Amino acid sequence: MSNRTEPPLTTPPELVVIGYGKFGAALISLAQAHGILCGAWDAERPVPDPIGVPLQACSTASFVVLAVPVPAIRRAAQAIKPWLGLHTVVLDVGSVKVEPADILRDVYGTETAWVPAHPLFGPASLARGEQPRRVVLCANDTPHAAATSAVRDLFERLGCVVVNVDAHTHDRKMADSHALAFFVARGIVELGIDVDEPLAPPSFQAMATTVRTVREDAGHLFDVLQNHNPYAADMRERYLEVMRRLHDELKNS
Repeated sequence: MSNRTEPPLTTPPELVVIGYGKFGAALISLAQAHGILCGAWDAERPVPDPIGVPLQACSTASFVVLAVPVPAIRRAAQAIKPWLGLHTVVLDVGSVKVEPADILRDVYGTETAWVPAHPLFGPASLARGEQPRRVVLCANDTPHAAATSAVRDLFERLGCVVVNVDAHTHDRKMADSHALAFFVARGIVELGIDVDEPLAPPSFQAMATTVRTVREDAGHLFDVLQNHNPYAADMRERYLEVMRRLHDELKNS
């Protein structure tokens, strides 16, 4: 359980994941498959032995991953702050990056090394063995320049392809892709369209996959993509404007 007083691991984990949800568990499985000793702590759900560790494990870990929803990042970052070691690197794995970067800068400043990260894969794609596994890293303005290189090395050890962009570039590109795709898919869900219709052509299958993802989402990811990305609202407005224009053109043709 996550409230233990003594860690079950005899050797301190190199990687500690805060938040043992679907992604946290999947990331640990991936890391373990590549020989990395992992631990996990979760304030709300039990963590199975021997993975469960106390927050004190953060003091000796090389990396601490905040695998929590974006709205919970500040609370998680503050919870682990007293336990962080001098050489520990903290990274978040949220689907937006401007807001998490601002939070980590506010909580840690230049005292602790932190790196905003966005793995462009999830439990489902990992289970399917999809390649390449890409990860976006966003540099920050702290003096811990070596931290980004260390996190790059970590993900490359996990067989990932790493891309470096700044947080605003990341969120603009995600607004144009991830957020927009979820917005369109949510519309299909709201229309009640059966994406498993046998007569649906193969060209519809990629969209159907996104629709299924939106259906399975409890609303957390959709909310993050739409309400925590500073560029998403403008993209939705532009998309709706174009769709209305196309509709009018077709109606009047």
